[in-house]
Amino acid sequence: MKFSQYTFKRTFGYLPIAIGLIMTGYATGQDNLLDYSTWTEGSGSAPGFTRIGANAENIRLLGESPFGNQEILWQCTPDTADNNDGGWNSAFQNVDAGKTYRMTVWIKRTNSQNGRSVFGVQARNASNAWSTTRLDGTAVNAINFFLGDLEELDKWYLLVGYIHPANADVPVSNGGIYDPVTGLKVRNLTDCRMTLETNRIRHRAYFQKTVNPQDLQLQFAPTIYEMNGQEPTIDELLGRDSNGGNSPWTQSGSNTYVESGNVGIGTSSPSANLDVAGTLKTGSLASGSKEIYTEPDTRGNHRGSGTQSADGLVWRIKQNPAPGGPIFQVRSSGQAVRLFVEHDGYTGAKDNSAWFSGTKFPNYFKNEVGIGTETVPAGYQLAVEGKIRTREVRVDMDDWPDYVFDKNYDLPSLEEVERYIYEYGHLKKMPSAKIAENEGIVLGEMNKRLLEKIEELTLYLIQQNHKIKTLESKIETLIENNR
Repeated sequence: MKFSQYTFKRTFGYLPIAIGLIMTGYATGQDNLLDYSTWTEGSGSAPGFTRIGANAENIRLLGESPFGNQEILWQCTPDTADNNDGGWNSAFQNVDAGKTYRMTVWIKRTNSQNGRSVFGVQARNASNAWSTTRLDGTAVNAINFFLGDLEELDKWYLLVGYIHPANADVPVSNGGIYDPVTGLKVRNLTDCRMTLETNRIRHRAYFQKTVNPQDLQLQFAPTIYEMNGQEPTIDELLGRDSNGGNSPWTQSGSNTYVESGNVGIGTSSPSANLDVAGTLKTGSLASGSKEIYTEPDTRGNHRGSGTQSADGLVWRIKQNPAPGGPIFQVRSSGQAVRLFVEHDGYTGAKDNSAWFSGTKFPNYFKNEVGIGTETVPAGYQLAVEGKIRTREVRVDMDDWPDYVFDKNYDLPSLEEVERYIYEYGHLKKMPSAKIAENEGIVLGEMNKRLLEKIEELTLYLIQQNHKIKTLESKIETLIENNR
């Protein structure tokens, strides 16, 4: 059984909080500067805690604490006026302006998210002037670590805030709201600074801005600890051991991980390191980034604003990018391989620059494709630097040279062919060797011209055959006449 600080002190009389923490399984080398062990059931202020709001808005009653024990809780019970609705300013506590202090409080909201929770700090100096500043040095009378709504109703959260020395190097805030179930920080809170003259601070936690008496806020276990290495850890304040208590999560610095086994989201029997039964959303904090969803295949609407369904794994962009922008990229730094699938307006098949469809439809590329080359000559869709091996190449043709056999075809004489060859060194309508080497040949056009020459050769052979037969006939006649 675990004893909370309050249970121990209520049962055995007041002892230093360090002993109370030992009874919970933790040891601490310093006391909480705030003593809430004197809380009793009733209303209004309590020793060391001055009410905010009317007496009737500040009720202390026995209830279930964040640790499942029956404890005295401070209930903020609003009236119908739109103002502060219960809570406290603690008594001022003497502090060292050269030290950092951590403040915490447990808060639970019920009924609705009307109103707002406030958690903060005020500081004074020896002249009784306010002496708190934001991290950027702006002087203010009071700092709110938190002002707003908690993540869920009917659930306890631990709120943590830090006040630092005036000259401390604090690039980012350390405070946050912690979920006791997971032990994880669910929201960042805003830290602040003291001035060089600060000599005392006070804890503030209250409820405000609701006119519905059914909207309640419960508060418990306020603390102020000097950050000197002897203060209880966040895990200890959450009622967990240094590795998260009964949680499978292990925390190491800013890293949180599971040492072994699988993690399931939406499933009690995960079959992989991370098994999500539902939609997985990923995105980036970078400006202009788009979120990608990995989701079941039954949702449909997987391509922009269309309604097409899909089978198997589905990756879907949340929002169509602007024309020319990438829908999906796989890339790394330096000269590593990069894959771009770019969007060019409407998300129908013919307007995507790349369409990979498996067996249902042909894969489609809108723009030019280069294989082994970064340059695709103008007017061409595919450029390959290297060899191509295939069983068949089919070239679509607009016409075919059967016109050579037309009776009106102007077949050049062999003398004309001879003169052209002597003058140009190649057949008419055929590219020269120099042009073929520098520019390549157009396969379909070349086959057409070769066939044209073959058909012309066929006509020449037919003509020669007719001449040969005529000569043979004349020779036979001469032979017969000379016998």
